[in-house]
Amino acid sequence: MSASIKNRKLIIGFIYLFPALVALFIILNKTFPSQTYSFELNNLDQSNIILAKNNTFALTPSHDFKKIKLTLQLKSKDETSQPILQPIQVAVKKGFPATFYPLKKNGVPPIFKIKKYTDRFYLITESEKKLIPTQNILKSYGENIKISSMSKKEFDNLPLSQELAGFLDGTLIKYRESIFVISRGEKIAIFSPHVFDTLKYNWDKVIPMEQNEARIHSNSPIPLRFSSAHPDGTILEDTSSREYFLIDKGEQIKLDQKIYEKYYSTIEPVQISVDYEEKVATLDENNTCILQLNESLKVKEGNAYYFQLPAEIQITDLRVTFSRSFSWENLKTLARKFR
Repeated sequence: MSASIKNRKLIIGFIYLFPALVALFIILNKTFPSQTYSFELNNLDQSNIILAKNNTFALTPSHDFKKIKLTLQLKSKDETSQPILQPIQVAVKKGFPATFYPLKKNGVPPIFKIKKYTDRFYLITESEKKLIPTQNILKSYGENIKISSMSKKEFDNLPLSQELAGFLDGTLIKYRESIFVISRGEKIAIFSPHVFDTLKYNWDKVIPMEQNEARIHSNSPIPLRFSSAHPDGTILEDTSSREYFLIDKGEQIKLDQKIYEKYYSTIEPVQISVDYEEKVATLDENNTCILQLNESLKVKEGNAYYFQLPAEIQITDLRVTFSRSFSWENLKTLARKFR
């Protein structure tokens, strides 16, 4: 066999092998993904970890991970980096991003006033009234809400908004074949049933939306994904304390049960449980440790991770790598997903 024929066969073999290797790499990357986040004290613009003063931070990778590699570099008294030889206490809380929203101090939930004039209903604000155009929208403001009548003088004195009142924030709606959640007056699309179930919404609470109702709400440019925080209008119920919380402008407002039942009864709470997993991590000579999450934190809530490191240590560099280990267990899990 001549050298030219051998070279031709090698080239043809490489042409066929290269796409196969690329496909294998993509499959392995999808099956056993990893994501890395870093914090550098001297290069904050390049950091994608926001480290609070008390050494807390939250991360939301795009997959559900079980294995976390954490690398720390500390600053000693003489301002030089030093290795960490002693064990450190690491607290990990796994949940939805919304569960990490701060609790608004002295937060007051929006209270809705609905009044009737002749045969029409209006949403009353401090400065104007908005027409509630359909019974569907009216029901979203609570079945137990008290509706009073307006006098002609009161009606005339309150300006009428050019905008119609839409569904209450947090309402789940279906328009044509798409599912949305209303937040800040926008329709946020939920493209996947898996995302809907992961965020613990209730299919029975989805309201069919007519075309004239859909036009009231603009489309949000960003859909809800597996790693998304619950949007404004979501009601969270802590299953351990039985307390209700409203997500409003990226913060939690504690709701009295009577307030919830009167004004937010149409929004079914997303039940959450907030638990920490305390871990004692011993770092090696490279200041690295592996955190393997227990089963209780693997499946319980979402895929956001909240970390609490010792507040007294001064961190100069921090690297967190989420990974899904190569194991028969993970291969079996993947196989079940493709059945």
